[in-house]
Amino acid sequence: MKDYELEWSQYFYKVSGGLPVILHVNPLGLLRLGKINQERIDRFERMIKQSSKLGSTIAFPVFSYSYTSSEVYNVLTSISKTDPISEILRIRNPNSRTIDPLFSYLVFGEKFSKRHFEVQDYSSFGKSSLIEELFLKNGYLCAIGGVLNTFTEIHFLEQTIGIMYRENKFFEGNIIDVKGEAHLQTIEYY
Repeated sequence: MKDYELEWSQYFYKVSGGLPVILHVNPLGLLRLGKINQERIDRFERMIKQSSKLGSTIAFPVFSYSYTSSEVYNVLTSISKTDPISEILRIRNPNSRTIDPLFSYLVFGEKFSKRHFEVQDYSSFGKSSLIEELFLKNGYLCAIGGVLNTFTEIHFLEQTIGIMYRENKFFEGNIIDVKGEAHLQTIEYY
């Protein structure tokens, strides 16, 4: 690991105060990490893993939208439709993905509850969601190379304050867990 990678990892931990973070990444934000995309992603992944070893918890969106597309959600193999970086990280770290078939996250670190990895009926933006846990733990919603005003996590705030133009929708589907076992699951989506 290069010195600047360790410095960034330490800096990220210090800035976050060890609180959990949801981090959206646009490929443009990684431009200075290398000359080619593979080098940029490799360095970024090393920095994230080092930061989690220091005590950071970082979650990346790896949204599949499976149930809205009437697809089976396989925790290990359903493709992330968020961006190319999230898909590469998902492939490299399959056991780090949460069980939400619409809005799953890849989690590095220990500050989020294990319930996000246990198959159950789930609310993507409501009670006991990963986003609610981030909010209750005073965590951060961050972006590298992008803007925050269009992020999906805004649905949680809209549900919390009761925006009138949204309502709860329920999707039922099949999930294949990390052991390869199939389960029927209901997801609430605001």
